Amino acid sequence: MLTLAGDIGGTNTSLLLSEHSNSDIQTIYKRIYSSKDYADFYLILEDFLKSSNLGSPINAACFAVAGPIQNNVVQVTNLPWLIKKYEIIKRFNIRAVKLINDFQAVGYGLATLDDKDLKTLQAGKPDSEGPKLLVGAGTGLGIGIIVTINTDIRIMPSEGGNADFSPRNDLEIELLQFLMQHKKRISCEEVLSGKGLIRIYEFIKANNLAKKTSELHSRLRSNDSAAKISAYGLSGKDPIAELALHYFTQIYGAQAGNLALTILATGGVYIAGGIAPKIIDKLSDGTFIDSFNDNPKMKSILRNMPVHIILNTTVGLNGSRSIASTLSK
Repeated sequence: MLTLAGDIGGTNTSLLLSEHSNSDIQTIYKRIYSSKDYADFYLILEDFLKSSNLGSPINAACFAVAGPIQNNVVQVTNLPWLIKKYEIIKRFNIRAVKLINDFQAVGYGLATLDDKDLKTLQAGKPDSEGPKLLVGAGTGLGIGIIVTINTDIRIMPSEGGNADFSPRNDLEIELLQFLMQHKKRISCEEVLSGKGLIRIYEFIKANNLAKKTSELHSRLRSNDSAAKISAYGLSGKDPIAELALHYFTQIYGAQAGNLALTILATGGVYIAGGIAPKIIDKLSDGTFIDSFNDNPKMKSILRNMPVHIILNTTVGLNGSRSIASTLSK
């Protein structure tokens, strides 16, 4: 039995072809595409199937997509792509197809992780039946919720990353005002994402909050500016980048804490997304967890919530593969 799994995001699209035999799963072919290089998802899927030299039909496919699924159709949040379930079935002759939110896929993928795939920031006192929060900054800000009802585990998508950004102090109010010079409404993912880190860097530079170095400034003309800011911030080679990464981590921890209180995530909080593994040293230095717990009335509850960083960047793809395997049964 052949299945196809996909993890479709604003930066990359990963596709995985697998063969299932009883409980044994073997990877047949895997490829990662740069999403922005293609006009639509169907062109990527066509190229993947062609290059895989597949001789047998695909039994089932599950695609995790960064965007809300409505009536088996999804408009990708940070791309001009419209993906339709029945269009995939028709064009590529796949019998069973399912579209799910990308953070639903992360939730399904948790079961595939080992201890080495997690970095614990706070052990807490987990409630085995309590809700779990999934949150992750990348191209955007993804959010998901896991609830257990009796023995039934349900993973629910969320578009909370598009909720309004709420500043906590004078500096963040100034950041919001800076961002509102170009846009009237500022969502959480306008701050907590790759592009958000760049904006925080620009805010610090514009307000002379740290000393500028010519080396990094001259290199911020390419598409990987967020990665360069992270790298220079972690190394301490650029004061603006270092401060930007610090503020980003503070805001990230605070937002995760707000979301954890919103759903009362006593089962644990899992930090996913493409940024977390790249800045693991900063996330681990106490800045994130101090901001997470910084709520005087709720501090005792927050401190009991386990907080883990997911280091395995294929967790969403693994979750998609798990769902695809159930579709063909």
